[in-house]
This record gives sequence, structure tokens and C-alpha cells, in this order.
Amino acid sequence: MVAIAVQARAKLNLFLHVVGKRADGYHELASQVVFPDLADMLTFEESDLLTLVVHGEFAGDSGAMADNLVLRAARLLQQETATKRGARITLEKNIPVGAGLGGGSADAAATLRALNTLWALHLEPDALADIGAELGADVPMCVFSRHLYATGIGDEIEFLSLPQLFPIWAVLVYPRIPLATAHVYALVTDEEVARHQFAGSAWVHRSLAQTRNDLQRAAIAVSPIVGEVLLAMETQLPEPDLVRMTGSGACCFALFLSEEDAQRYAGAMQRDHPAWWVRMAKVEE
Repeated sequence: MVAIAVQARAKLNLFLHVVGKRADGYHELASQVVFPDLADMLTFEESDLLTLVVHGEFAGDSGAMADNLVLRAARLLQQETATKRGARITLEKNIPVGAGLGGGSADAAATLRALNTLWALHLEPDALADIGAELGADVPMCVFSRHLYATGIGDEIEFLSLPQLFPIWAVLVYPRIPLATAHVYALVTDEEVARHQFAGSAWVHRSLAQTRNDLQRAAIAVSPIVGEVLLAMETQLPEPDLVRMTGSGACCFALFLSEEDAQRYAGAMQRDHPAWWVRMAKVEE
């Protein structure tokens, strides 16, 4: 029996600027995105039926099976390619749900990649990204899972090559309280959008200190514990190079150039805040 195992890597928004709002209500973004070595694990086996089993630390937060993005991605791929083949899918859920780490999108993207191979569909990555866009704005970037600059609603992608920035280490801290993306975006003000009248990947070459996550204020308004997490991370030693929220939250990250400093910091954060989820991840280009 043929079986395929794939990783679905989390995404990390090094910065996220809200640069406009479209007539349909969606916000336009500019974001530098990397994919650390934190991942859900999926396995796919040949089967006549399409089934999914979920386990792992965050399996209980994955919601109703019918709404799971893994099954939705598989069914959409069946529909788009008119295939009748199925798969027995197992998902190990290691990425927190509702944390701004794109776990669901990563799972959907990994499903498209894996079933493209299992079902011998021979679709190019760009075609998979186009299919993935029907599932969510973050799915196309997760299809590629490499250092990129995203614009539009997050679905317009330009690949980046800045090897001098890597490797870096990220310490991820999640207070185990999920945030709904729609609730956060609803609180983004017109004034915050108006601050950014720019576009272009040249921005990623500037210091990250000159950038921000424009959803951070709104996320704190929805869930004040995000502010508590950020304050705890900013005052923890050893001092990080950058502390910021990723995506629409509630996970926040601290960046380090030193693996040793990142390890010490992660240990201190977990010791001081045992109820929070803390993980260290390596980021490579």
C-alpha cells in the first residue's frame, strides 16, 4: 500500500501591514512571511473512500470534521480534477488553532501537495495554489512554504532570497486562548489603514524594527491577554532582537540570532508562565 507523509509548516508573519480595504470588505496586506520548523504531520494512504483521523495536542480544537480544511481541500481537489480516488488521511495536530500561525491553511496546502502525488495528478505548484485560494487567502503561500512577500489579501506572492538573514530562531508563545480572525480585522480602523500608502517588496530589506503588525492593537482589544503576553516577552531575558504578534494572533514570537539565547529564553518563559504554550523553532530560508 502506497503511503505519503508530509509536513504542514506553520507560517510566521515577520511583519503584517494593512495597506487598504477593498469594496468587498477584505483588507489588503503587505507581509513578509517565513515558515519555521513547527509543523503538523499528515500521512496519506490509498483508499477507495476519503477519511480523516485527527490526533495530537490540539486535535480537540480542530472543530467539526465536516469543516476541517484537510477534507475540504481533498474534496475540492477531487472536484477540480474529476478524480474518484480516495485516501485514508491521518493528521497529527501540533500547531495551535486560532493562534495566527496558519495551521489550518498549512494542513490544506499539505493535503493538496500530497494528494497531487498520491493520485498522480501532475499539477504544477501554481495550479495547486490557485485551487488552494478557494479555501482561504493563506493557503497559496502555504503551498510553497518558503520565504516570501505577500500582498493583495495575502494571495499575491513574490519569493524572497535573503540568505544573510538566516538562520534565526523564534520562540513562540501562545496563551491557549484562540482569536477569530474576523473579529480582529473588524476592529482595524481607517486611520491604521491610511498610515501605509506603500507597496513593494523593497520594504523587506529594511530593518524589521521599522515595521509592525497592524492587527496587534485590534487583537489586544479583542483579547487583552495578548498584551500581557507581549509585555512578558518584552521584559524577559535574554533580551530578544524583536517581539511581535503573528497573523491575527494570539500567538506572539521573539526572534534571536543566537540559538543558545533562544533556548534560555524559551526555558525562562515556560518556567515563569507554565500555563502558556511555549515552543522554540528554527527559521531557515
